[in-house]
Amino acid sequence: MMAFSKYVAKRNSYSYPAVGLRGHINCWTEVHFASTHQLDCHQKHLLLSDENEQIVLGYLSTIFWGYYSGKDNAIRSARAQGRAQLALDGKDRRSNGRMRGVKDIGVDKVADEIRVAFDSLRSDYYAEALGRLCGLPQLRVAFASKVCAFLIPAKCGVADSVIAESYPGFGFSVDDNGNVRNTPDNRRNYAAYCSFLQEQADALNSQGEPFQWKDRDGLRYPWRAVDIERALY
Repeated sequence: MMAFSKYVAKRNSYSYPAVGLRGHINCWTEVHFASTHQLDCHQKHLLLSDENEQIVLGYLSTIFWGYYSGKDNAIRSARAQGRAQLALDGKDRRSNGRMRGVKDIGVDKVADEIRVAFDSLRSDYYAEALGRLCGLPQLRVAFASKVCAFLIPAKCGVADSVIAESYPGFGFSVDDNGNVRNTPDNRRNYAAYCSFLQEQADALNSQGEPFQWKDRDGLRYPWRAVDIERALY
């Protein structure tokens, strides 16, 4: 899709904030990281924890991270906190009944759904994992794919409105608000998209150290699927 050198330059200039949540699901704090690699490690540690509450915190932290900034690069910490809280608590809606939250479904159930999604990703069932995650509060395709990318960054990337609009060849359809639709076609397209990201990462890694990407702290790393996505972003 682009020359190897351009991938490196684009990944090196990736500027989305490296920020998340830490603590507990009923008492969290915002945490900033010196590099995207540190963020990825933090998120993966939470999402793959043996403790259900920590898994759920990883899911809430992903929502927080995704809403922290927008296309205009403005920081919206309060909005991100509110979205994470909404995913946890749910909300009453007069016209359509209750908007479910983690507390309606149960912490253990949500953690189990994330574990099952992880197992699906490990077996290369990307569409299945994406569909399962889309059943959790506040997760549609874009945010479900963010969870996938933090669960297995070597295999997965984010499929959001930026990717859908900038690269129509991936085939992601969007609604009137620009959100990637939760449809069987889009879930299948996500599987093909992840395969593409992996292939591009393998191709860059075959070029050796000179084509590794540089993180914000100056350290260099081999390519993963998520790094290709961040270069495309």
